[in-house]
Amino acid sequence: MKSAKYLLPLICILAFAACKKKRSNVTACGIEDPVKNLAWLKDSVNSAKGRNHTGTVNLRRHEGRDYLNIQLEIQSCLFCQIYNCDGTRLTEAWDLPLIQELQATSTDNSWKTIARF
Repeated sequence: MKSAKYLLPLICILAFAACKKKRSNVTACGIEDPVKNLAWLKDSVNSAKGRNHTGTVNLRRHEGRDYLNIQLEIQSCLFCQIYNCDGTRLTEAWDLPLIQELQATSTDNSWKTIARF
């Protein structure tokens, strides 16, 4: 019985010691941890969180350039908000062939989820 009273605190200490805050080691657009360090992306994610939305931020490298997707769970389309590194959203009026190419590859693991919110 004496060993049981020491065992529970020991298990608790080990459990808490094993928990570490997950640090992002993702680099996108030449920036480490872009969700925290790209101002426009951070603002977009915080805005979505402020409206109680959940979703993911996804990264795709295509022809030497990085593209970011903010995918809210309430959206009915996949990869419909694709952005350049400077925060400019790709639009169908100007970027339709590129958008179609990026969307067509959405199922082949070329998009990597870099954050959940």
